[in-house]
Order: sequence, then C-alpha cells, then structure tokens
Amino acid sequence: MGAEDASPSTRQAAVECVEQWVKLPGVGLQQWTPVLSVVFSAVSEDSAALTNLLNILAANDELSSTDQLVHDLCNYITTVVAQKLLTDLAEDIGCDELASLVSAICTVAVTAIPTLLRNARKSGSELLCDLCSLLANICSCDGSYPIDEMISDLPAQFFTTLRENIGSFASSSKYDENRNVATAVSSYYASVCRNAITKMSFPPAECFKEYDKVQREQFHRYRLARSEVSVDAYFMMGRDTLVFLNQELEEAIAKGNLCRIECVVFLWENVADYLSEEDYTEICQNLELCTRLSGIGEGTDADRLANTVMRHLHALSHLVQEHDNAAELECHVVRLVLPFIQRKGVSTEALRTLEKFVSERSKGILRVGDEISQCCYSFFMDEANSEQQRLEALKCIGYILSVKPSDDIMFENCHRLLVTRYQKLLYGERAFASVSFLLQVCDAVRSAVSNFPPEHLSEMLPLVSQLLCNALFTNPSAGCALAKTAVLIFGHNTSTTPQLCACIRQWLESFASSLPSQSIEEWLSLIYQASLLRLPCFGAGTSPSKFPLSRNCGNKLPKSMT
Repeated sequence: MGAEDASPSTRQAAVECVEQWVKLPGVGLQQWTPVLSVVFSAVSEDSAALTNLLNILAANDELSSTDQLVHDLCNYITTVVAQKLLTDLAEDIGCDELASLVSAICTVAVTAIPTLLRNARKSGSELLCDLCSLLANICSCDGSYPIDEMISDLPAQFFTTLRENIGSFASSSKYDENRNVATAVSSYYASVCRNAITKMSFPPAECFKEYDKVQREQFHRYRLARSEVSVDAYFMMGRDTLVFLNQELEEAIAKGNLCRIECVVFLWENVADYLSEEDYTEICQNLELCTRLSGIGEGTDADRLANTVMRHLHALSHLVQEHDNAAELECHVVRLVLPFIQRKGVSTEALRTLEKFVSERSKGILRVGDEISQCCYSFFMDEANSEQQRLEALKCIGYILSVKPSDDIMFENCHRLLVTRYQKLLYGERAFASVSFLLQVCDAVRSAVSNFPPEHLSEMLPLVSQLLCNALFTNPSAGCALAKTAVLIFGHNTSTTPQLCACIRQWLESFASSLPSQSIEEWLSLIYQASLLRLPCFGAGTSPSKFPLSRNCGNKLPKSMT
C-alpha cells in the first residue's frame, strides 16, 4: 500500500481488505494501529474512502477503549483531514461527499470524547481544543442552510455530549482539573453560540417563501437540531451567556431586525428551563427588553417573533412567579401578552401563556385582573375565533373570577354574562359536533365550575347537567371527570344538593339502560365518589337494590379501589 509503484486499483484493494478485517468482531484494534496509520496516509485525499474508514472505526466498540488509537486518529483529523476540509470548503461547500466526510468526523469525535477528557486531565487539553476548533469552524461555515451548505448542524451532538461529559466529570472528586478543561474549551462554545444567531435566524419572509417545501422543512429541522446551543454555552460559561444574549437582543431591537430578534429570543426560550434565582439580574433585563416588542408591526416575521416571545415568557413563568418582586414582573408580562391575544396568528400562544400566569391566582395577577377579564371576554364574544381559543379565554376569566371579591361589581356582571354565554355554547348547533370539541368544552366547564362563586352555582347546575347527559355517553372519560368535579362542588352546596341528586338519578337511569358498557370503570369511580359525600340519594338506609345500576353490575368497585 505504501509502495510508490503500486497502482490505484492495488491500493484500493488493499484499503478494502483492511476495512473488511477491521469490521470483524474481536479483531483487536490495537494490533491494527500500525496498519491503519499506513491506510490513512494512503486515503488522505480520497473523501469517499476516508469517510468509509472513519465510519467503520466509529462503529467498532473497541475504539473508545483504545486510547492511543483515539489520540492518533483525532490528531490525524485535526491536521491532515482539517487541511483537506479547508480546501474542499473553499471549492464546493455543498458537495455531498464533503457532508458525508464531516458527518463521519463528527461521529468519531463523539465516540472519542471520554478518552479525550481522560487524556486532557492527565496531559493537557491541546488535542481536545484542536478538535473543538475544527468543529466550531464547521458550525460557522459560510452560506445559508440548506441553500448553500448542509454541514453546520453536524457538530451539534459533539458539543452537547462534551458538555454533558464535562458535567459528569465535574461532579467527581477532581473538580479543579475538570474545571480547567471546561475553561479551556469554553471559548469554542462562545464562538458556536455567537455564530448560531446568524445561522439559525429565519430569512426574511419574502426570501423564505422562495424556499421549496423540502428546503423549508430542512431549515425547521436545522433549528431543532441546533436548539441546544444556548444550553451548551450556559453550562460552560454560566451567566456570561445570558449577558451576551441580552446584548445581542438589544442590538437587534435597535436595528429593527425581526428575524435576528426572534432567533435570540428562541435561544433564550431554550435555556429558560435551566435557569435559577442566580440569573435574576439577566432575566429581569431580558423581560425589560421584551416589553419593547409590544409594538411590533404586522406580517409573517412579526407574527413568528410574537409567538416565540410568548413561548419564551411561558418558559420563564416559574422564575417570574418566584421572584421577590413577582407582582410587578407579572403585571409587566401580562400587559405584554394581552395585546397579542386579539392577533389572529398569535392568539393560541398568547392565551396559553396567559393561562400559565393567571392559573397561579397571585397578587400580581389580581392587580391586572380587570384588564385580563375585559380582554378575554372580548375575545370570547367574537364568534370568528375558534372554539378552542374561546374556551381558553373563558378559563382565564374563570381564574380571575375565583380571586375577585364577591361584591365586586364587575365580578357580578361578568359571571351573569358567562352563564349566558355558556348556555349558548352548550346548546348551540356545533356544541357536540366532534368528540374533540366536547372534550375541550368539558375541560373549560370543569375550570369554570371549580372557580364559580357558591351563591351562583344554582344557575350553573342545569347547564352542567344538560352537558353531562350528552358527554357521559359520547366521551365517558371526559364526562365522568366533569361529573366528579360537579359532584364535589355542587354536593357541598346546600342550595344545589337536591338538584344534584335528581341529576345523578337521571344519569344512572340513562346509564343502566345502556348496559352493557365499555365505560364501567369510569362510571363506578364516579358512583363511588358520589357515595362518599353521603348525599340523600346515597344516604344510610338506602338499599343498593333501589339503584338501577346495582341490578346489572352489583356493588363492584373500580380496580383502582379494590
């Protein structure tokens, strides 16, 4: 193979022979190290052969335990192969062979991480840094994905896996040594995060609409594949990552670059779940920057940005609600969310985020309760909005009503309007047009019943009972869940107990006439719960034989109660 007079076909045959031997189980990679060195020298300019050989080695279970081979292989990648990559990137960045080679390099790099970290602790992190540098350059290569290049996402797994492995090492007894390794590679994480903002930003709408369907799907997958980039940077550099993201966000806002703003907020959204009270300074600064986005205009890019902001606020909700100044922060967040509820392309995310905050029934939410109720009621009254969205708005109103004083004038007017609207919703032509919509209705009614004032429950019971007469047989799971809530709420209210008993008897008679039923478990669970309240219809001295149900299925309890 190393002979100068060997023909290309002879060399190719020799390479293929080595490949086949290395594939054999239990071959012992250590023995083949000298041969592999010759083979790699022979194929250094052959992308296809190099790719194949790297993939074969990466798939061999012995590679990760053969330290010297891993060291030699990574050194070869960061010198010989890196030089070839630079040449190929300059000539044809979109070449399929180049993408395959980069993929193989990344696969080997991920496999080599444990060995590289062990060696870095013993003899320094130079080789690991060289590999990080090469892969960081690939992440930030020129061109737009997927139009110009399709390789910048490939190193993502390496950087995430390296971060996770450094974290596990950091929990060991040799913390200082591991911290030194993390410090050595942190600059590459900063570089990757910095360049990711440009690479992951959507093209402006007028450009993105020129992408075909496949290209649009590829770009969405690309963003998903690289979504951990801010998480990786945060774990390696801590608060400095958040400071950097806020700086980038402020600059993008100043320039009015909606696509870049959206990307920075997207990176914030992904890291939000990992933040703690130690990051409150940067979080509060970020919320202040987000409030500047309340006046963004119309259009595809603006709607995408607004939706990302809503998801970001939702992700930060737990930290906002636990802050010492939570009440003020919640008011700021809610006032940012409310204008977007009426915006057709953003309503779903805005309502989801609003519900996340109002469901806590905090003091801060009470401060803006009237604003929330007015906005959500206007949205609910607009029949052009979807049923699901209107129900979400209704749930938000229910949460607000549950914390309002009973003598509040707005509260008094609002609950009566809601009863009227519920009646129209439950009895309308489309009320039970689909099982999925019925499920949404039951969910919304459960929320409303749980939060309705006791003095007005008598107005709700007939509506709930009428709904259950349908729901218990159309969607027994959702119907029985609502019925259990109704039994608990109305059963503890003396003014509604007689009506409730009549309703329960009606439900049971209807159920008995429909036996046998596949929903026996849900029904028995409902009956068991009702019996625990000792309602008159389940009182002492009432024989089980008086209930139509008992004649058909006895006194059997649900499996979960036996």
